[in-house]
Amino acid sequence: MAAVMEAADLYRMMARQDDAPPAPAYIDQDPLNFRWLDIVAAMFPQAKVIHLRRDPCDVALSLWSQEFAHPDMAFSQDFGDIAGFMRGYDELMTHWKRSLRIPIRELEYEALVADPDHAIAELAAFVDLPLASSNSEGAAPVQSASVWQARQPVYKTSIGRWRHYAPYVPELMRFGDMDRSP
Repeated sequence: MAAVMEAADLYRMMARQDDAPPAPAYIDQDPLNFRWLDIVAAMFPQAKVIHLRRDPCDVALSLWSQEFAHPDMAFSQDFGDIAGFMRGYDELMTHWKRSLRIPIRELEYEALVADPDHAIAELAAFVDLPLASSNSEGAAPVQSASVWQARQPVYKTSIGRWRHYAPYVPELMRFGDMDRSP
């Protein structure tokens, strides 16, 4: 148990920004972190997880159209591999929801985009933090490959984006049959 607490302290230290005082909460948006929720629960038993789900066709297009440098994302260049990864992801998230003692809040991406202020209010209540507007100009640091995207206002153009590509990339159609149930 001492090693787990030491790892948690190290994570907190690395999450701090320069000389800033400790924050009341930290957000880690790495999309592959779902693999380690058991470790998160052990290191941070008070953790709360927001599980953002999105239309599988849009996810497949988004993954396939990016050039990821990290070898953990190599699956994103093949639609068969993407489908297999998504099935494994769903199975593991189902397992975590049944077995972990930390709360996991499901949110559909499309609901967030449709009514961001409502979704943000619900999420703020879930994580016990003050409400922030979807239009807030926060100075919070973003340490992600998608820093530019994270700084943009909530936009709707990515919903159903796959439909524009379906005539040219028919492999996207296979993802329409994937289960989205939480």
